[in-house]
Amino acid sequence: MSGEGRERIRELLERGEGERAELVADVARLRAEIDERREKLRFAGTALTAIATVVTVAYKFFGRGSLAVRVGRIASAAGVLFQLSRAAFRTKRFW
Repeated sequence: MSGEGRERIRELLERGEGERAELVADVARLRAEIDERREKLRFAGTALTAIATVVTVAYKFFGRGSLAVRVGRIASAAGVLFQLSRAAFRTKRFW
C-alpha cells in the first residue's frame, strides 16, 4: 500500500471514531429524554388512575342511586313531615 492509501485509511478511521463518539452521545441523550418522558407518563397515568378511582368511589357513595342519597331523601321527607305535623299540632292548640 502506498503512503497516500495508508494516510487515507487513517483519516477514515479517525473520522469514523469521531462520528461513533457523536452517535454514542446522541443516543445517550435520547435515552435520557425517553426515560424522563416515561417517568412523566407513568406519574400521569398513576395520577389519572387515582383521580378516576376517587371519582368512581364518590359516585358510588353520592350518585343518584346511592344509599347516601336515598337516606338523604328519606331524611328530607321525614324532616318535612315532622315539621308539618309540628305545625299542625301548634295550630290545633289555638283553635
